[in-house]
Amino acid sequence: MSPTRDLLRAVGGHRRWVLATAVIGALASASGIGLVAFSAVLISRSALLSSTASLALTIVAVRFFATARVVLRYAERIIGHLATFRLLTKLRTWFFAAAIPIAPRGLIDRRTGDLLDTILDDVDTMQDAHLRVIIPPMVTASTVLVSVIVIAASSVQSAAILLVIAALAAGALPAGVHRLSRSTASELSEARSRSATEVLESLEGARELIAFDALQPVLDHLQSLDQRADRARLRLARSRSLGAAVLTVLATGCALLVTCVAINEVRSGKLPGELLALLPLVSLATFESISPLLSIFAARERSSAAARRIGLLAEQSRIEQFGRPRSTDPQLTSTLGARLRSSDGDGSNRNDPADVPIPTADLTLRSVNFEYTPDFPVLVDVSCRIPAGSIVVITGESGAGKSTLVDLLLRFDDPDGAILLGDVELTALDPAIARSNFAVVRQRDHIFDTTIRDNLALADPDATDERLLEVLTDVGLADTIAELPAGLDTRTGPDGSKLSGGERQRLLIARALLADRPILILDEALEHLDQRRRSEVLDAVLTRRGDRTTIFISHDAPAVASPGLWLELRNGRLVIRA
Repeated sequence: MSPTRDLLRAVGGHRRWVLATAVIGALASASGIGLVAFSAVLISRSALLSSTASLALTIVAVRFFATARVVLRYAERIIGHLATFRLLTKLRTWFFAAAIPIAPRGLIDRRTGDLLDTILDDVDTMQDAHLRVIIPPMVTASTVLVSVIVIAASSVQSAAILLVIAALAAGALPAGVHRLSRSTASELSEARSRSATEVLESLEGARELIAFDALQPVLDHLQSLDQRADRARLRLARSRSLGAAVLTVLATGCALLVTCVAINEVRSGKLPGELLALLPLVSLATFESISPLLSIFAARERSSAAARRIGLLAEQSRIEQFGRPRSTDPQLTSTLGARLRSSDGDGSNRNDPADVPIPTADLTLRSVNFEYTPDFPVLVDVSCRIPAGSIVVITGESGAGKSTLVDLLLRFDDPDGAILLGDVELTALDPAIARSNFAVVRQRDHIFDTTIRDNLALADPDATDERLLEVLTDVGLADTIAELPAGLDTRTGPDGSKLSGGERQRLLIARALLADRPILILDEALEHLDQRRRSEVLDAVLTRRGDRTTIFISHDAPAVASPGLWLELRNGRLVIRA
């Protein structure tokens, strides 16, 4: 349970909900026991007595427990599911916050299906920790205790029999079922996970599979995974059915033993005849609360495995954020603090530091080196100074390190050497503050499956329609959008699928222009545009950039006729061109 416990502690806010659900569940079970007990007494007394006047109190008790059981059971469901939904909400938010700092580089080695399985199935599986692992033992223990007390009031020997057999059923039987189904449950979990991953990857590559006539082998492989999962489900169902059958035998045997003891006590005059039916019926009702324990070990393993996978990603995020040493130079710290304090213009800092960009400053690279593996250096001793407000062109062949350089500026990775904004080193900044200084457009940036307005609002949530149309006009999209029936509220489709390549790229550029960031970077951002549209968008960028540092990245010839600085990356090394 350690991974589950650690994860729940990290997320927090669940203990009171668990306790409330367990208490209400225990009260509901106790009401059920009370209902069975008084109903048995009522029926027995009705058969023995000719007048119902003396049964009034018993009838009231039956009505009370019947009503209480329904109300409490309903409350248990409401509170339990509300607690679960709140936990899942907090867990998804916590997981997303943990994954974002290491994206995209930290997730590059994860298959899409594996990551999706963690985001969806693993997080959903954590509801088992509440509903099927933590709460059932508490409810079962309280139910057995109440039943034993009720029976002990009439027959101590019967209560002892119930306690021993119930303890055996609650303790040994779930462990036995788990021993039989443990390998099967693991096999089922693996088969389901692999199947989900393969299906998603096959759908993403469906065009290629059809084009190369390779679809049938993939379908055969998926079918074999499904068959493997079906066989595991069948074996798992057999194990659980066997457990349920054994539980039924134990419950029936316990009721028979209690009945035999009760008959002897009635004959000897130790037990009133009207209480004879109470003992076996309460015994049978007790075993109903033990039934959920048959799957507790499987639920615990599922939640532990899910918590372990979620925790691994969170640990990776923690290492990525805090594993590398941060600069503690007092001069850098005081410079950053002064700039943040002066950001409001009145000496106060009302904004969150993560939302406060550093004012436009020189961008300096000092002996920057970066490699993915020791045998694969990407950037080698890169040094340059880009003046604030300048226009810079960086060219280089594919694989020269241009996109890697952008990733370093955005703190997706940290290099050996130093990258400074003014006199503040990027690694001394929180990643959110560092990124708030850059507006970047890449060749394949993501378009969200929502409206054009919402995609632009990522850059400026408070922008008016007039402001949005202004930047869309600059990139040549305003007329196109005006012809659409929904205008700015037109949906873009998954990753902009309803837009042409050129429209999609111009929307990305408009989004970057809308963001008020000190440094604008266009990384192959004009590649999908024809020559005329490229010139128009380029002119708009140069016109609207204001005093922002503007960096154009392309394969070969500079996009700007006369840049202030032309740099070329050759095999990871930076060369200044005339």
